[in-house]
Amino acid sequence: MIKHIKQYLENIFFILFTFFLSPFFYLLIFIYKYKKGKRKKPLKILVIQTAKIGDIVCSTPVFREIKKHYPESFLSVLVVPLVKDILINNPYIDEIIILDRKKYSGIKGIFKLIKKIKKQQFNWSFVLLPGILNYIIPFYG
Repeated sequence: MIKHIKQYLENIFFILFTFFLSPFFYLLIFIYKYKKGKRKKPLKILVIQTAKIGDIVCSTPVFREIKKHYPESFLSVLVVPLVKDILINNPYIDEIIILDRKKYSGIKGIFKLIKKIKKQQFNWSFVLLPGILNYIIPFYG
């Protein structure tokens, strides 16, 4: 029961945190894109799929289609450790990022994950599984 309350409070924290800081982040994005101009580097794309095996198997055409339309892009996939072996030999994926729930638990762990994602400077992100954490990571990363 206490675990559910803790998760509920963490979700409320991130929703409010995102709500109040979003105008600031949108302004920074606008300024950054205005200064950058035309992009010359290949796109860096993050796909977030933290579901189980069946969902990952059904998601594999997404990776193929992204690489078909953007062959020069760098495609990373954020997955849980259970499904990483399914994606290891996928020719369309350039990097697999493991979401270790023990390592990235709690508010401190989530900020650690966001920092790791932010360092890679992804241009686009796609969330294939709904959830608060899955929506927050691309926003801050």
